Amino acid sequence: MSELIAKQGESPYRVAKDKFQEPPGTFLERLKWIGPGIVVSASIVGGGELIATTTLGARAGFVTLWAILISCIVKIILQLEMGKAAITTGKPTLSFWDTLPGPRLIANWAVWAWGVFLVFKIFQMGGVIGACGLSINLAIPGLSFVVATLLIMIIVIPILALGRYEFIERLSMALVFLFVVFTIGIAIMTLKTPWAYSLKDIFSGLTFRLPPEVAFYALGAFGITGIGGDEIIMYPYWCVEKGYTTLTGPMERTGAWYGRARGWIRVMYLDAVIAMIIYTVATIAFYLLGASILHGLDQIPKGLGVVKALAHMYMEPLGPWALYVMAIGGFIVLFSTLVSWNAATQRIIADFLTRLKLIDLEDYRQFRTVIIVTGFLIPIAFAVLALVWKAPAFMLFVGGWATSLILLVLIYASFYHRFKVLDKELKPGVFYDIFLIVGSIAIGLVVVYTVITLIS
Repeated sequence: MSELIAKQGESPYRVAKDKFQEPPGTFLERLKWIGPGIVVSASIVGGGELIATTTLGARAGFVTLWAILISCIVKIILQLEMGKAAITTGKPTLSFWDTLPGPRLIANWAVWAWGVFLVFKIFQMGGVIGACGLSINLAIPGLSFVVATLLIMIIVIPILALGRYEFIERLSMALVFLFVVFTIGIAIMTLKTPWAYSLKDIFSGLTFRLPPEVAFYALGAFGITGIGGDEIIMYPYWCVEKGYTTLTGPMERTGAWYGRARGWIRVMYLDAVIAMIIYTVATIAFYLLGASILHGLDQIPKGLGVVKALAHMYMEPLGPWALYVMAIGGFIVLFSTLVSWNAATQRIIADFLTRLKLIDLEDYRQFRTVIIVTGFLIPIAFAVLALVWKAPAFMLFVGGWATSLILLVLIYASFYHRFKVLDKELKPGVFYDIFLIVGSIAIGLVVVYTVITLIS
């Protein structure tokens, strides 16, 4: 659908009255329309899981498994509400945030909060591209870290500058399949080694304890793992480009519109839940590998040695040859994050500039110009940061902190949409509201508790 719109010279963010379509009526038909959650999963199960999750496991052992599980499960409710806001209002995240109550300086305070947040996330993505370069350097020692990182930058630029939604979706699906199978397979193989973990180990990580010395890493991992604050912000943009919003049509208080809205919301729910299952399983597998092998070996991933330290997770169960397995698998995982995260961020930047009245997101030419320009500039900025800072794991956790804090803005926006904006005809069930309230409280408490633990 978005490809058709692009050919007609129309932005996918322009919701026209003549584009609506009745939603699929059966489960199998809905399955054909999933995709945005898979694209987001490619971002989720990447640098955060490979580096942040395993680093937390390496430092804390099994004790913080509870934080990882909460991170994966509770944040989906914010994703659902932001996806619903896009379908019912026709506005992706920042466009909707610009309508929130509060002070304005050209744009709403929440929009500016995202602008500050982006600075920290660029720092984080510098860590991702650096780790990606280290993976290549691990497989080809003769290729220096600098050359490998620059090579990744050169590969990513045309994908971001030219790739449309359909291409990003297909690439994400392939990468998600590869790294999920890869990681789960290694986690199972570990059960046949001296580093095997048991149910007792797993249950020991569900006691809600948080040692102060790992609080910084726990909060960073909480922000990055599962669907992080940035992926929740991204999700509505992919929902728009997949067609959920356009096919619902602009808001009309008619039975036909309410029916379409409910139908496409059901499709979005299915898409988000399938994605949650995928990234939860993969995230737990990464954490168990870090807690069982790296913690036991006292191998803490840090500095430019981060990828070599992570390689022990694969060499212990498989042998020395697994160093190359790690290099290939690590590249797939990190590259998927690099592509999907940045592709979404390009769309959000276009929306951000629209909120500042610098461009018009609904103007196809202006939208594509932003995509092309940022497709060149963002990878270059990441590569420069990676080569200057040379600490991928630390850079990821800095971004994770910002991701945790932006969740508080997402909670506010979700409550505002649910209780102030959402039409009463689309009111969800009691269970949904309980999940939204309890989940938001849990997210807020984890963020506040971790910050207090860290500074005390």
